[in-house]
Amino acid sequence: MKIPLFFLCEDLRLVDGRLDVIGMMDRIVVRSVPTHVDPSHHLRLAIMAREFSDEPWQVRYMSADGKTKKFLGQGFVANPKVQIRLVPLDGLVLSGCGTAAFEIVTSNEVLARFEFEIALPVTSFRASA
Repeated sequence: MKIPLFFLCEDLRLVDGRLDVIGMMDRIVVRSVPTHVDPSHHLRLAIMAREFSDEPWQVRYMSADGKTKKFLGQGFVANPKVQIRLVPLDGLVLSGCGTAAFEIVTSNEVLARFEFEIALPVTSFRASA
């Protein structure tokens, strides 16, 4: 199976053969860590696949510190009729700041990896005169 597109977004739609992506990102700013991904934020992984195999695959979250490895959803089976899949991230715990990743894995290989930053907001301050 080949994964030509794998990214983090708010939503996407396939309209007349055109992919419309809403809110694509590679950085998530959180108020504090650890934090849960709120369902109202509509954070999703978008996966487009081609050249399907019969082997089931999963999405694995790797925390910034490398200690947390969590599988999202059950094993997916490739379906040639469904080329784009959205995986909601509701309730996922982002445990720390830094570079985290999502991976698409089968039982014996990593098919794709998407890295993103988890950061705290930058606060501005004014130096006293």
